[in-house]
Amino acid sequence: MAKTNVDEKSTNDGSSGLLLTLDRGIQVLEQIAREQGRATAKSLSAELDINLGTCYQLLRTLQAHSYIHRLAGGRYGLGTRIGFLADHYESEVAPSPELMDILHELHDTLRETVYISVRRRHAIPIVGVLEGTQMLRVGNLTVGYSGHNHIRASAKAFLAYADEKTLDEFFDSKTLETRTPNTITTWDAFLDELHATRERGYGIDNEEYAEGVTCLGTVIFDDEGRPYGAYGTSFPARRFPTDEETIAEGIIAAGEKASRLLGYEGAYPPESG
Repeated sequence: MAKTNVDEKSTNDGSSGLLLTLDRGIQVLEQIAREQGRATAKSLSAELDINLGTCYQLLRTLQAHSYIHRLAGGRYGLGTRIGFLADHYESEVAPSPELMDILHELHDTLRETVYISVRRRHAIPIVGVLEGTQMLRVGNLTVGYSGHNHIRASAKAFLAYADEKTLDEFFDSKTLETRTPNTITTWDAFLDELHATRERGYGIDNEEYAEGVTCLGTVIFDDEGRPYGAYGTSFPARRFPTDEETIAEGIIAAGEKASRLLGYEGAYPPESG
């Protein structure tokens, strides 16, 4: 009988083949980031369901490579090596200054939290965020985030104009994760939503990612008329019925301006066929 590698993770969640030790180390590092200097070995062990002894080993390894550092009271914070990774990631994915200028203009117009996402292979990560005056925070929607393409308004705006091949590249399976009671969870319903997005000219996340929060998104086209990225904005859901039209006008204007900048000459938004 073949020997099973005890450090390999094989579960029912599609993560077969992952190294368990590395997977746990990443979980620890991300939890330390979320805790913002409050995490201890015991709190990490309890929160992540990792053996305390294993947790100490992971912390020592991360500390040895300067990814974390130990604070007073046995707490842990992020280390200097994180800055090295962040700098290189930002230089790799950063949008052009001109597209960021449009994001700033959108922020000045709406006074809401605004985002820009740009396609990177089979993902459309957020590459720029400007916080709104109401400081509305939406979970993990920070620079680098690229998940939940069936939920995020900016991803819907992008994918509404993508071809079938691109849709297949973005979704390995047609299983759609549920986050709230409003989340679209079937592939047919998602395709219907993409059609509705083309009809109205912008994508909507109506409390699908987080209850109490609505997001709108508009596509950015390149010079060949292909979806290049998207702008998005988030605001309290209670204001959706009254503010949708005004906010939609703002992000549509931003999407068109960015598309023209990239050389797109067609109708914006394109007429739905």
